Amino acid sequence: MKKIRFLLEYFFLMVFTYFFRLFPLSFNLWLARGIGLLLFRVNKTHRNRALENLRFSYPGKPEPELYNIARKTYVNLSKVFMEFLVMPGLNGKYYGTRVKLIGRENLDRALRQKKGIVAISGHLDNWELLGAILVRSGYHLDAVYHPMKNPFSDRFFNRIREKTGIKLISMDNPLRPSLRALKENHMLGLIADQDAGSDSVFVPFFNRLAPTYKGPALFSIKTGAPMILITLVRDEKDNHTMYISEPLNVKVTGDLKQDLYYNTKLWSDELEKWIKKYPEQWYWVHRRWHSRPR
Repeated sequence: MKKIRFLLEYFFLMVFTYFFRLFPLSFNLWLARGIGLLLFRVNKTHRNRALENLRFSYPGKPEPELYNIARKTYVNLSKVFMEFLVMPGLNGKYYGTRVKLIGRENLDRALRQKKGIVAISGHLDNWELLGAILVRSGYHLDAVYHPMKNPFSDRFFNRIREKTGIKLISMDNPLRPSLRALKENHMLGLIADQDAGSDSVFVPFFNRLAPTYKGPALFSIKTGAPMILITLVRDEKDNHTMYISEPLNVKVTGDLKQDLYYNTKLWSDELEKWIKKYPEQWYWVHRRWHSRPR
């Protein structure tokens, strides 16, 4: 029964994708707004989770304002999905007119060290498009991803990512290919702002301790690769601006536990600043603070 369900999910995903590829992106984004508003009304579980996360994160904000942020979050997520489905067909004109890079010199300067880059981002704006933009801009990107439970849908989504030129590293076995990517002076892409489980680094994030992945800090500490935060932001016309930070000031003292905490908090604090600027573009529907320390 599970295989039949997986196949049905995959079939509807295929139909949905090829149908919307018949229309221009502008129409799909217009439609995505309506779909997002509809899902916000009917998907009570994730809507309530988003509102709960927002109440903890913004204890002083009035309820109508939090409600509006959550509603806009759904709209952004719908647009993310639409853009992702048509991503392989986006051409040079799209990247030339609707995408802007700020801080590209920080990548070029860091790559001259020949140690690769630990490129960290979060679920802000369209994190899938972020990788495609980097590859389109001439960079080698090896991105770590979480395999989906549905193997058919997993292969479908990965084909879309690979068509943009991104090299994928499964979270099931990431260590060796990640180290190889850095050794080859590539960018190691890590979307690291989800619940990392109880065996992780707990750092403050929006007023609460959040279980956060050790990987970004650990790779930087062990290899000397600079750690850079990359964020993507959407404007009201659905254009995107990529902001590339200078290399973060990674601290290596020899005390691995303290270094992991300090350097994880370092990039997490920077990401939190961006989310506070654009709260409606972050992934509030996720159970970010679910796991507790062992």
